Amino acid sequence: MDNSAAEIRYSHRAKPYSSHIDFTLDAKSLTAEKGRSNKTYPLDKIERIRLSYTPKNICRLTFLCEVIATDGQSVRFDNLDWKSLIAVERENAAFRAFVTALVTRAKAANQQIRLEAGCNRLRYRFTQVIGFGLIGALGLTGLYAAGQAQVVVAGGAFALAVYLFIWLREFLGRNRQRPFEAEAIPDNLLPPL
Repeated sequence: MDNSAAEIRYSHRAKPYSSHIDFTLDAKSLTAEKGRSNKTYPLDKIERIRLSYTPKNICRLTFLCEVIATDGQSVRFDNLDWKSLIAVERENAAFRAFVTALVTRAKAANQQIRLEAGCNRLRYRFTQVIGFGLIGALGLTGLYAAGQAQVVVAGGAFALAVYLFIWLREFLGRNRQRPFEAEAIPDNLLPPL
């Protein structure tokens, strides 16, 4: 249960060799600090919170929270904490707890807030078109190579098509656009514990 008076903190490094971003959530606001930059978002002035699944390079289970205020200011954070160019640490439990508290408190402060699940419409459609186009092209390449008795090329094309289909199905399934309620945050848009 969320204690709305308790202060909750979350910290992560969004990119290798960048500064840590420190977030503080209290009863009335969300504060983001990065180096000397300090931005406060009053909870009653948050217009939208969007949760999405954003796989990155070698990190498949990456989840993003984007907070947009009524004045157009925004802040984003995910569940990864980059330690170096190749070392990354998952902050799954802390991210899940922070996002859950943020959504609950923001909804209590502003009943008009839009809670959205999934990536934006343009990215979703672009990924659909490019992904299914690539699957089709790989399938045709595999069929052509099989007809030319190039078994290795055909097998490779079909294997890539299957892998891409599985990846695309997970990405599109998790990022299906939909509103959600503060009490029912989509579990597939939060990291596993």
